[in-house]
Amino acid sequence: MAFLGRVDVLKVDDKGRLAIPAKFRPQFGADAAYLTSSEDPCIAVYTRTSFDEASAEILNVSAKASEGRKGRRKFFGDASDLMPDGQGRVNVPPALLAHAGIEKGSDVLIIGAGEWFEIWSLARWAQWEESLEGEA
Repeated sequence: MAFLGRVDVLKVDDKGRLAIPAKFRPQFGADAAYLTSSEDPCIAVYTRTSFDEASAEILNVSAKASEGRKGRRKFFGDASDLMPDGQGRVNVPPALLAHAGIEKGSDVLIIGAGEWFEIWSLARWAQWEESLEGEA
């Protein structure tokens, strides 16, 4: 099942925890959520199955090629498997928050992206949308 739609405002609490939106939680079942940096300035959140599929794509690029090594380092090096707590929250690693320009205690936007969903700072999402308007 795909991650669809958006959740306009959620808060990353002062401890760096973020609640996975209730409508997305059933897709994780009893498994961990897999978080990593995106190529865009946001955090990508995968289920176990979708993380394994994305991993396979990364691993298909030869490690002998510079692009393959860089892709592996970024994708796997930034990745964390996190079990949601009883309230559906995960502790987002500080490096991922920094990558996405998200500060503890700030509001974020959640965007469904099919096999994963993304966590965006409100400011960076606004910049991204403005860049699309410039392309039109």
